[in-house]
Amino acid sequence: MTEQENNWQQDLAILSMRQQKEEAETSSLDKGVYVNHKQLAFSRISLWEGRGSLCLPGNYSILAESLLRIKYPSEYRPQIIYTMEDKTTDFTFNWFPRELKENEGNIAAYQFKEILKRTNPALLFYEMKEEKIPVAKDKLVSLSWFDYKSYALDGQVYNIMFVMPLAKGMFQGNINCDFSQREDWKRAAMLVMQSIREGDEKSD
Repeated sequence: MTEQENNWQQDLAILSMRQQKEEAETSSLDKGVYVNHKQLAFSRISLWEGRGSLCLPGNYSILAESLLRIKYPSEYRPQIIYTMEDKTTDFTFNWFPRELKENEGNIAAYQFKEILKRTNPALLFYEMKEEKIPVAKDKLVSLSWFDYKSYALDGQVYNIMFVMPLAKGMFQGNINCDFSQREDWKRAAMLVMQSIREGDEKSD
């Protein structure tokens, strides 16, 4: 490699890092989020007959029946599955009529994580954290999440699972995407989690 080619590659790397930093700093529920350098706007959806609502980015739809049994063959598949336009990223949601106390979300998330570890030892786990979510005026609740890498027939998958109390029950969600897009979709997932509200809220 010549010195000119080396300098050119370094310049490209610097430009890429600057672009990624700018995209991260300008992402918000109001402005949208960048995924693969494309800005996706958020829109709010209602879940479980108005028990709660949240915002999803881009063009999404309920996963078609023809793909449902292929992507989620287990009979214990999620209650609600939204998929993005390219069908490579899914947002899945469950609500269970088991009320969580304030300090129980982290325990439930840990239990989910341990179940995953036992059933699939090949999974690679990363972070586990807790966030405060303003689900209603003057009401903050704790949301616990963890992320991990799983494997599919066509490649590696990045996942984020979260658990929180909502509408006198337990709200459990998962975001999964191609592993190569993990940084963009993790940023989007953080905003989705911050958008969760009690009731059928139409807008922030």
